[in-house]
Amino acid sequence: MISPLLRGASLAACAALCAGAIASACRPVPPPPGASDKAYDADSASGHEPRDGEANGAMVGIGGEGGSFTDAAAAILAAANAGVSTGHVGDGGQGEGGSPDDDPMANHHDSRDELLSLFQIKDFTEDEQKRIQPDRFLRGAIGPGGPGKMNQGNKAIAKHTISKAQCLAGLKDIVIQTPEQRAKCGADNMVPVWIKGKEPWFCIDIFEFPNKPCELPFVWTPPTWSKKVCELQGKRLCAQTEWNIACRGDPNGGDDQRYAYGSKLDLDVCHTNLRHRTA
Repeated sequence: MISPLLRGASLAACAALCAGAIASACRPVPPPPGASDKAYDADSASGHEPRDGEANGAMVGIGGEGGSFTDAAAAILAAANAGVSTGHVGDGGQGEGGSPDDDPMANHHDSRDELLSLFQIKDFTEDEQKRIQPDRFLRGAIGPGGPGKMNQGNKAIAKHTISKAQCLAGLKDIVIQTPEQRAKCGADNMVPVWIKGKEPWFCIDIFEFPNKPCELPFVWTPPTWSKKVCELQGKRLCAQTEWNIACRGDPNGGDDQRYAYGSKLDLDVCHTNLRHRTA
């Protein structure tokens, strides 16, 4: 069973997708034996568009096996990530002797090194490093200083009401990604999504980018940068059909739901009832 809190966290990206923000990324999963590769290609996903009641997504732990950082700045806080336990969110991912900050605003990072430490990119060969230059791109695209860079928004006018400690406490002992899902998707914090009667053909991030539990999402991101960052992680942007299936599907196998968090409108879930810039 999946609690309403987890569903709200896992599908927050679907509800919050908007221009200028990276939400969640996707990646294909290997098709079952004997199946046609074309049937599981994202570009052909529109052929799988389900009728009402047919979508079924599984949004359920977090894996502790991190990939290698290829950007030196991103390795600064790698030790903090090493405390995250596989399968469950337990002590807040801080390891022994640490605790998340109780100040909601402390989770709003305002330095380039802090922002880079929140995600990983895949390993590249020496030739690929010279050709793609991921470090140069990330250092130019990510950092504080307003909408010209990818970051977590303007901290001066932001108003966060839940601390990282409170968020992690809400996810305590909840399985976000099972070992089987980790093996199928090949990455932490991703889950396979499927339509009833069919094998899953893609995986989707559980959380908004940087796809870490209880971290604030990045905003002010042009589509081309979103595409680049996804590719540097070995992922890709989700197709519209994949978004629709994942957002409306019930993890427990029930009928489609109108909203990412359920079928009943709740204006308090994402502070929808608050005026813009109330700070």
